[in-house]
Amino acid sequence: MKFSDLVVDIQAQEEGQWFDHPRFRGVRVLVKHTRSKAYVRQQRALLDAFPLKRMKRSDVAVQTEYVHRYSLPWLVGGWTGIDDAEYSEDVAKSWVNDDDLYAKTFDFWEGLFELAEEVGKRQLDAQKVVLGN
Repeated sequence: MKFSDLVVDIQAQEEGQWFDHPRFRGVRVLVKHTRSKAYVRQQRALLDAFPLKRMKRSDVAVQTEYVHRYSLPWLVGGWTGIDDAEYSEDVAKSWVNDDDLYAKTFDFWEGLFELAEEVGKRQLDAQKVVLGN
């Protein structure tokens, strides 16, 4: 293994990288990494709203789902291929803020979350294929 195999594209992790959505053919999404500053800042703000010291053990699972759900819009920076829903921050937030819309778009968000861990890595993998490394 080379050191270059360990390196990720930090700029892509912060600003996002375009991917084909793994669950919806023809949909492309601009995804930020789960370590992006915007996503981490949102998670911390949501966690601060629920102090663990005051929570019952059973409430921790509820908190975890809440933080995951309401942080998702901070992972997406855009999408294409959804004809009747042009991307905007407000649209993305509305999909998670409304219980019915969140349930209906759950597969979209979970696929996007899966991609978030790959941001900054795929480009390097593609470069290795092109360069023959």
